[in-house]
Amino acid sequence: MSNNLNGITMRHEKAQTLFADLQSGLLLSSKKHEVEQHLSECGSCRKLYDLFTFALSIETPRQRLQADPFLPTRIRALAAEHSPSHRSVNRALQWSFASAAFGIAVTLGILLGEGISHPRQTASEEMIVSEFATAFSQYTITDQWSSAVQPSSSQGDAK
Repeated sequence: MSNNLNGITMRHEKAQTLFADLQSGLLLSSKKHEVEQHLSECGSCRKLYDLFTFALSIETPRQRLQADPFLPTRIRALAAEHSPSHRSVNRALQWSFASAAFGIAVTLGILLGEGISHPRQTASEEMIVSEFATAFSQYTITDQWSSAVQPSSSQGDAK
């Protein structure tokens, strides 16, 4: 729907897009006159414009934050507490304590390990040689295979 204003036609959609510019005073005088004329003749756009201006007029109360007067003092105290010299002393103490605890743990482990372990049996040289000879003197699968494949003298006589 459109309204005819002295030969100039203003549509509802066009007028509604110009509401914000009209409210803020950014429209040129000719456009401002067209929109105001449309609003005086069109009741639905006038209601919409009134709602628009009412919504803009409502101000939400803003709570103003107050600065903490002792904030700089607290920041300086925290900075002094975490200064590099203070940190390096703490770090050195932590490393030395950790190293000492590790050394004590290793020493206790060695001492307790020796007390718990059974005495080792040392094998004599003769015992090792006899076990070696027993392990290698037995026939292996390859020895048995070669004897099965190769004809013995008794089998050759039978043929």
